[in-house]
Formats: sequence, C-alpha cells, structure tokens
Amino acid sequence: MLVYVLSVFSFLILGLSSAEEVDLSLKTCDSKSYNFSACVKDNLESVLPQLIKGIPQYDVPPIDPFFLEYQKIAFNSNNIHGEIIFVNLSVTGLAKVKFLDVTPQFLDDEIFKIEIDSHVPELDMKTIVKINSSLNVFKILSESKY
Repeated sequence: MLVYVLSVFSFLILGLSSAEEVDLSLKTCDSKSYNFSACVKDNLESVLPQLIKGIPQYDVPPIDPFFLEYQKIAFNSNNIHGEIIFVNLSVTGLAKVKFLDVTPQFLDDEIFKIEIDSHVPELDMKTIVKINSSLNVFKILSESKY
C-alpha cells in the first residue's frame, strides 16, 4: 500500500509540477522519519496559496471562495438517522486557515488517514439546507436559507 500511495503522490506531483504555470515545490517526506508529520504539514502550507487560487489546469477549484452546487450527506449511527442536503453552498474565509497540527497515519495496507487540526479566524457560509433526520422517536425536518 505504501508503494501505491507513493506512486499516486509521485504521479500527481510530477504531473502538477511539469505544467509551466504550476510549481508546487513539494518536499519528499519519509513516512518512517520522526518528523514525517512536520514534513507533511510544511507541504500542505506550501501548496495552500495555489489551492486558494485553484489550479484550473487540473480542474482544482479555488478554496476561497469555495462553492458546491449540491452536496448530500447521509448518516446512520445508533439512534441518529437521516440526511442533510446543501444547495448552492458558498464558503469564504478558508484563505486565512492556520494549520496547527497534521497527523498522517497508515492504518493498514489499504487505509491512509490524515488528521488536520486547524484554525480559521472567520468563516462565512451561505447555503440552502434541507434536513430530514430522526433522533430516536423525534423527527427533525427543516429547510432554510443560511
């Protein structure tokens, strides 16, 4: 799995860095190194300016403002069941994100997990949200503009 993950990252980095207008200048991080988390965090911070603007050559949209036309999230956990639908979700403020800690983990040969602790001083979201869920016997139905 490690070889697969490294191959995917290598392909993406090579492909992104070979474009004339895109220079990500990412460092190679050794997953067995004691500073693997710091290296991944440094790479994330170095690519953030390009992510804020977006990378149109690879259909990567800007993250500030971030826009989703439609997103449906379903959940089914113990006594909570339902779905939330966001329509025309617009988020601004992600350009000022500060990464506090990044913890990448290989859980097994098939799963790579990354936890990112961050701080965003101000986040503004506008959307139409539809909620259809239940908590035990209580039904929650809502449709609002936020």
